[in-house]
Amino acid sequence: MTDKPSIKSIHKATTTHDSPKKPLTRLEKLEQQRAKIAKQIALTKNREKQQERKLDTRRKILIGATLMTEAEKKPELYDTITRLLDRYLTREDDRKLFPQIPAQNRKEKAEDKQKATA
Repeated sequence: MTDKPSIKSIHKATTTHDSPKKPLTRLEKLEQQRAKIAKQIALTKNREKQQERKLDTRRKILIGATLMTEAEKKPELYDTITRLLDRYLTREDDRKLFPQIPAQNRKEKAEDKQKATA
């Protein structure tokens, strides 16, 4: 006799739990759909946030350009902008972009910041 596998043994081997794909239940399908939709929602929210940041940056650039152009014509506006920058710019890297801010004020701001953190 030969050791040929019988039809029953072949069928049994292909229907065991080792089968790589078993049909999904309705609940599993719904959970997959939910995960897919959640991913789409997250991607859409991220795109919208990114777009809003771009628009905000563009608005800031336009405001800055407008103020710089006007400040060239109006010395009182230039002085006001310089005072505002002196008051609100706290990071040294940012302040370095504006050499017109007096160095003495920069030093006082740095000392105030050191006292606040001590």
